[in-house]
Amino acid sequence: SVTASRLEKEHQIGCLQPGRIPIAGKISHMVFDKTGTITKDGMDFDAVVAVEGACFGAQTQFELDESENAAAVNMEKVRAAVPARLRHALASCHTVTTLRDGTPVGNQVEISMVSAAGWTISEKTLTSPDGEEVLEVVKQLEFDHCRMTSGVVVRVVQTGALEVYIKGSYEKIQSISAPESVPSDYDAKTQKCAKDGYYVLGIAHKSLPPSLTTQQLADMTRDSLESGLGICGLLLFRNEMKKDSPKAIRELNKGSIKSVICTGDNALTGISIGKQCGIVEEDFGVLLGDLAPGGGGIEWRDPDSDSLKLCDLHSPDFCDWQLAVTQGAWQHLHGHLHELEEIWT
Repeated sequence: SVTASRLEKEHQIGCLQPGRIPIAGKISHMVFDKTGTITKDGMDFDAVVAVEGACFGAQTQFELDESENAAAVNMEKVRAAVPARLRHALASCHTVTTLRDGTPVGNQVEISMVSAAGWTISEKTLTSPDGEEVLEVVKQLEFDHCRMTSGVVVRVVQTGALEVYIKGSYEKIQSISAPESVPSDYDAKTQKCAKDGYYVLGIAHKSLPPSLTTQQLADMTRDSLESGLGICGLLLFRNEMKKDSPKAIRELNKGSIKSVICTGDNALTGISIGKQCGIVEEDFGVLLGDLAPGGGGIEWRDPDSDSLKLCDLHSPDFCDWQLAVTQGAWQHLHGHLHELEEIWT
């Protein structure tokens, strides 16, 4: 067709099915996933923040390049700057295995964490780089989509101590941890990390009686293992933007096509990535909608404000602001389409 010829001649775009070109002309919105679409497929393990005595410690930053020198620096940081509990969590709270040549296999996020820790994986045994610490994996807790957590039970060979580590989103870890173990500035710290574009996970821990037998551990329920936990740290992952993403969004904007991000990550992280690629315009503010306690509707707030004050979505002050919603808010709108139509128009 003429249109297909023009695309190939003027824009070097080949079209195998010219009949679909008119359909493409009707597109008004593009909905993008974040990880692997707007950003790169993998994530870099950027930093950890330890929690001890319900207080945050200093943030330990890791080198992100793949050189041998960077790997050695990261291993030394884990050994010297990361407390034992969090260090053992980095080494054990994952499902990564290795091939015969030592190549790690598993979830890309967990591989980046394990690589930074530098521990050796040998079936059910984990050994520190200096050989002074050895952990035996006693029970693996696979990721549970209902609980949104994963975990592990390990025995410290040197002391016989039996430790449980549970990993999940920072919100989930907060909800299942003892309130007295949660730092008073936990919300402020985690939200700042999310606003900075980090993918944030939390780690919780508890000790079990060393005398427990393998059979007794096997008989323990997931509920019992995930009760009585205390937060021991945050894991911060950096998901870098693809170089061509901002350009692609600009081209869509030129064609009057609205771009939207739909991500399973934290809403604040999604807003941060949206600003970086141009989906969220820097000249306008953003209101974040979340489901009100008790499910009585959606509450709107300015995520860039330190105030917890609610915002009136229909006020003239916010007529040009862009909107972001959490999963709970979106589910509410899906069940109350008249509210969605009112917002959309």
